[in-house]
This record gives sequence, C-alpha cells and structure tokens, in this order.
Amino acid sequence: MKILLGLVLICRMCSVASAQEDFDQLSSPGLEPKSPPSKIYIGMTGGYGRIFHSEGISNPLNNQNFDPARSNSFFAGFNGEYVLGEPRNSESSIILKVYYSNLTTAESTFSESEQILMPDGQITTLKTENIAVFKASFINTEALYVRTLFGTVFSLSGGFGAKFPFYSSIEKRKVILEPENMTLKTADERYRSEQDGRTLVFNDEEIDNINYYGIVGISYNIYRLWGKKLDITPSLFYNFGLNKATSTESFKINSLQFGLDFKAGL
Repeated sequence: MKILLGLVLICRMCSVASAQEDFDQLSSPGLEPKSPPSKIYIGMTGGYGRIFHSEGISNPLNNQNFDPARSNSFFAGFNGEYVLGEPRNSESSIILKVYYSNLTTAESTFSESEQILMPDGQITTLKTENIAVFKASFINTEALYVRTLFGTVFSLSGGFGAKFPFYSSIEKRKVILEPENMTLKTADERYRSEQDGRTLVFNDEEIDNINYYGIVGISYNIYRLWGKKLDITPSLFYNFGLNKATSTESFKINSLQFGLDFKAGL
C-alpha cells in the first residue's frame, strides 16, 4: 500500500512539474509557448494475454466434461483515441482498437479406468485417456471509455468488444492406453478412427459465433513526450465473455491482458 501511495505521489509531482514547465514557457520572455496537446491520437497496440474458459469443453464420449482450458495469447494491431473536451484539461477519452489475437494450443485431459470382459472370458482393465485440443485466432474490435483516476496518471477503462473468428479448431479424442490389443469402434458418423482403432476422434468443430465480451481495466499514462504528442500507455484489462463460444459448446472465453499502447497526436 505504501509503495502504491508513493507511486501516486511521484506521478502527481510529475504532473505538477509538467504544468509548471508549461507556465514557465508561457511566462518567460523570448521563449515560444509549447504546442497544446492533441485531441486525436492514433497508433499501435500489442501485448500478452492469459485465456480462461468459463467451463470445460463437453465430452461426447461420456458424461464427464473436460476441465476448463487455459492458454496464452498474443495480440497486435492498431488503436485510436479521441480526447473529450479541452485536451489540456480533459480527464476522459474514447479509445477504439482493432487487433489480431492468436491463442496458443490449449489442451485438457483426464484418464479413465474400468473393468471389462474380454471375448475369451477374461476380465481385464481398460485404461483410456480423453483429450480436448482447442486452437483459435481472432480479429478483435473494442470500444473503451477512459477516465482519469483522481487527477493522477492512472486511468480506469470500461467498454465492450467483439472477437471475429479467423481460425479455430476444437478436437476431442479418446485414446486407449491399455491393453495393447484393444481397439475402439463406433457406427456414429461424427467419429473417425485413427492409429488402427486405438484412437477415436470426434469430428473437428469450429467457433461459429462472434464472441462478444465486456472489458474493465486500469492503465498508466506515461508522460506525453515531444510536446505531449507521443503517448505511451501500459495497461491491464480483464475481458469477460458475454455469449457462448460456439453454437454447440456452453463455455465462454475470458482473458486477462497485459498491453502497451503507442499513440501519436495528430
């Protein structure tokens, strides 16, 4: 807590120093006043995210769902900011973002063991592993309202976004571990057999919905350089899914994002 208060105090002192510098520029003879801050900024955004599914992927091979999947994501794209009110005294703005996000492969597994009767009358233990593999990439669009926090260089943000599927795949497999002479067979057309019947694969699914999500976050507005024409803003956002990822699955896609924005004033 003391560290946070210290950071806020330092940031406040920097803001006061900046204001004093602007005043000195205006009041000192022979010096040209600085150009006013821009009202419109455009630039680039990028960062890292951690993906959390709200619940596990369904398992059509039995009634037990997979554990909720986890994966990393990376994103990069463009953003723009429109400062509300007089730029020099404004404490709020609207930010629009368009970026590409790629999710690393998320895999969830669980094993099963059961006693079965073999054709020769012997009882043996069947051990299987159920695997769900989730891959996806999206084109994201976001609209955020940003408000300065108590006149400091910290800001709170809130808004909404939409993920448009660019590529996606959800594959579910059941693999026999033991015994070695056992195979899996089914007449269901939704499944295909691999590895000489040792693996049963549920046909690949895709994310066929536009994923809408809410956004809340906090950002740190580093002092605008070059006459307040360049803005560098690290931020932390939590995105929570508002609808199901697919028409057949009930999980939603949530994420925690660490980002860095670079914006130049027009």
